[in-house]
Amino acid sequence: MFFKSFTISIILFFAFTASVHAGITSEEARKVVEYYYTGKGGGGVFMKADYCKEIIKDGPDKNNCSNKAGQKNFSLDEEVYAWGSFLVPKGDEDTFYVEFKNMGITWQTSPLKVKEGFRYRTWTKQKFDKKGVWTITFKKIDKKKGESIVLKEFQVKVR
Repeated sequence: MFFKSFTISIILFFAFTASVHAGITSEEARKVVEYYYTGKGGGGVFMKADYCKEIIKDGPDKNNCSNKAGQKNFSLDEEVYAWGSFLVPKGDEDTFYVEFKNMGITWQTSPLKVKEGFRYRTWTKQKFDKKGVWTITFKKIDKKKGESIVLKEFQVKVR
């Protein structure tokens, strides 16, 4: 009986230890929470980007992309949402940009204004009015260096 209980305890201990290490560390979690509460003035942090045909309007996935980025081909005059998720410190705000290029020419640049939030989600919409390969680029301006930084880029074909 003791051996069985001891064995179960060891298995549970290793299962618990493995599950703790499967996520983020306590140090990583502490840094994120600390930045959210004390990082005002440090600006937003880009977390994730995607593109899709529609934004979910309600339910647990509200404000997320639907019909996610797996689609690489679009039709002429079809619309696309460029969607992003950001961490913005309490009391802070920031601006990121989405650039839509075709044939090496920027046809639209949209600012994404973000405000405080652990997972602030926002998007912009573009109609593909020209055939060819379009590049959707998420950027942030580095004011100290005076340049834009590419955060994420997608390419899609419009036929």
